[in-house]
Amino acid sequence: MRRQAALTASPEPRYHGSTNAISRTTENIAVWNTDRKLELERQSMLLELAMGRLKRLSGRLFSGAT
Repeated sequence: MRRQAALTASPEPRYHGSTNAISRTTENIAVWNTDRKLELERQSMLLELAMGRLKRLSGRLFSGAT
C-alpha cells in the first residue's frame, strides 16, 4: 500500500515564500514509498526463489529419488 499526502490547492497566488516547496511530511512519504517498493521487490524475489526450491524438492520426493 502506498502512502499519499493530502494536498489542498490554494486559489491564492503566493507572492512571498517558496512556491514549489514541499513539506517534510511529503518528503517522508516519498522516501517511505520508495523504500517500501524496494522491500516488496526483495521479498518477491526471495519468495520466487523459495517456491522454485520447493518445486524441485517436491519433484524429487514424489519421484522416489533421493
